[in-house]
Amino acid sequence: MEALDSDNWSQYADDYQKFAIIAVGLLTANATSIATQIVEGPMISWCLRSCQALYGSILQMQPRCSDLVKDFRYDEAKSCLDQAARETKQCEAEFVRSYVVSALAVENDCAFKLARLASSALLDHADA
Repeated sequence: MEALDSDNWSQYADDYQKFAIIAVGLLTANATSIATQIVEGPMISWCLRSCQALYGSILQMQPRCSDLVKDFRYDEAKSCLDQAARETKQCEAEFVRSYVVSALAVENDCAFKLARLASSALLDHADA
């Protein structure tokens, strides 16, 4: 919820759809930041290259996720956001499989939580 508070538009969000749109935007910003950190790193290991590809995929799907939320296509939007959440977990799993301490643990956790928050908000909105 702190992430939502950091967005100026959250004060105007009066339903779950608007919160989901904000969370999708924050997820996009988070994924962009992570992708930039990976590219600019001094040494890119296998784990980081895998994460770079996964976050690239997240960034490619984010405009579609956002459009689906805005168009009230909640089942498809939830599927899109759940895929983003799975890819953040996959990034973290690359470090675990390689027995390497994750260089992106905090970032992966934040991205996962934003994707799940947006997805959960859609469920709540659809049920309302």
